[in-house]
Amino acid sequence: MLMRWVIAAVVLLALTAGGDPIDPVLGDSDLRPQWRKLDDGSRFAVVSSPGGDNLVAIRCWLDGGGYRCLKAGRSASLESVTVTSAWERSLPQMVSPVVHAFNGYSCGIEGDLYERVSRDGYVLATNQLEAEEARWAGDDVKTIMTENELTGWSYFDCLDVLLSVRAESLEALSTAVVSKDMAG
Repeated sequence: MLMRWVIAAVVLLALTAGGDPIDPVLGDSDLRPQWRKLDDGSRFAVVSSPGGDNLVAIRCWLDGGGYRCLKAGRSASLESVTVTSAWERSLPQMVSPVVHAFNGYSCGIEGDLYERVSRDGYVLATNQLEAEEARWAGDDVKTIMTENELTGWSYFDCLDVLLSVRAESLEALSTAVVSKDMAG
C-alpha cells in the first residue's frame, strides 16, 4: 500500500514539474535551437521535425526587456511557408517545428499568398492575394484586431519577409535582406 502512494507521488511530481512539455514522438533534441549570433547582434536558429518534413527558422533581436522574433516555417508535405512575429521574454529554448499564428497577424503561401488575422488559433480574417488584389495596410490589420478585441501581434512586413524566404530559403531570414524593422 505504501508503495502505491510512493509511485503516485512520483508520478504527480513528474506531471507538475516545470518546463516545456516534450512530445514523446519528437523528443526534445530536434526542437532545441542552436543559436548563432549574427553581425547585427541578432540570434538565428533552424529547427526541424524528425525526417525534416517541417523546418522552422527563427531570428530574434534584443528589444527592451525581451526579444522581437520572426519565425518562418516550411512544410514539405503541405508545400507551404508561413511567417509570424512574436515578442519573447527570453530566447526560446524550444521551438515548435510548425509555425502558425495563434493570436495576431501572419502570412504565408498555400498555393496562393495570403494574410491572416487569428484568435486562439482560429482565423478571423483572410486576404487571399492574387495579382489584382492589394495587400492589407497596417491600418487594415489594426482595424480587424481592434474590432475583434484581439491583443496579439499586429502588422509587420510579413509579405516582404515571406517573399525573401520563398525566393531563397529559410536561411534568408539570417541575411541583411531581413531587418529588425521588418519584425514590427
